[in-house]
Amino acid sequence: MVFSTVNLKWSQKFKAFYSTGNLGLSNINKYDHHGAFDGFMELRKNEDGTQCFTCSSRQARMHAYYFGYEDNRLMIQSSDSGIPMTSSQRRPNAAKQNWLSLCSFLVSDEETIAFIKRFRKDYLGSSRITISRVPLFKEEG
Repeated sequence: MVFSTVNLKWSQKFKAFYSTGNLGLSNINKYDHHGAFDGFMELRKNEDGTQCFTCSSRQARMHAYYFGYEDNRLMIQSSDSGIPMTSSQRRPNAAKQNWLSLCSFLVSDEETIAFIKRFRKDYLGSSRITISRVPLFKEEG
């Protein structure tokens, strides 16, 4: 995944960078997307100093994506069947992972929605989700 444009602001309160405005996406794997899409991006450190990256975006009514990276683990959710994911990728034991290895696994709708709600509350002052046009994000509240 290659982003062409992301406007980031620093939050002193949360000690994190967060996106403002649309996310400029160039491509995912070999597929060109070239556009500005609704979404949220956050770069921060956890309490233990682990670097974290989280991004949630949607392309109109077509596809929605969630990517999180933390402690050499890539967390993925997508409504795009072109993103390869299998049920065998669910929640690996991080303690058994080599520090050089990268493992990926699926996340639930609840985890994706929790990120969006937290992002909107922390950085935008509202936790209400109204991204109901894509099946991946189907909750309100």
